[in-house]
Amino acid sequence: IRDNTDTNKSSAPTKFSEYVNSGLSIILNEIESDYVELFKTKNLNGFLLKSKEDLCSCIMELGKAQPKRNTLKINTLSELVENQLMIIYKRLGQ
Repeated sequence: IRDNTDTNKSSAPTKFSEYVNSGLSIILNEIESDYVELFKTKNLNGFLLKSKEDLCSCIMELGKAQPKRNTLKINTLSELVENQLMIIYKRLGQ
């Protein structure tokens, strides 16, 4: 999950290639980058979100898809994402 900045557009995140090569599903958001285009053209396993703010709802949907999973972990992860977004917005003055 990255902002659509010049640095992120031109970077090649190490974890992206590690996860893809290991066969893990990945979650990323739509930005103008080579790795997002690779994700789309190669139809890789994972989720492409319209924006980073969609991460919380994606996590909750994953939890609903597997109801026998530990919902406490899903809720904790969702709260963590929401808190991090709030911190970012406060720093940006939004």
